[in-house]
Amino acid sequence: MKETLIIISVLLLTFVPNILFKNYLEKTGEEIITILDSMNEDFENNKSIDEEKNKNLKEDFLSKEKKWILIVDHEILDEIESEIETCIVSYKEKDKMEFGISYNKVLNHIKDLKLREEISVENIF
Repeated sequence: MKETLIIISVLLLTFVPNILFKNYLEKTGEEIITILDSMNEDFENNKSIDEEKNKNLKEDFLSKEKKWILIVDHEILDEIESEIETCIVSYKEKDKMEFGISYNKVLNHIKDLKLREEISVENIF
């Protein structure tokens, strides 16, 4: 009985935080993606540049980065931050091609964050 409780406790301590982290990364990542999608739609619809979106993206990412840094690899966060900065600058300068490249890279990095936290055989070993 004692061994069973220990095994269950270890499994709970292993899998519950993993599920919580994955859900948190998914939810907060979607918030950043929503802002980026809105900025991308401005390019597609030839709308004027909205400085508020730049400001929101930067502030939103910085607030989330403080918590993400506790969960994920710092190198990935550095890459995401760099690409978000590129998105902000290219959006401000109305450089659609540069924005598109950085936009896709940020999307891929955020999706990768979620995949790294999934419970799978590859991640366990």
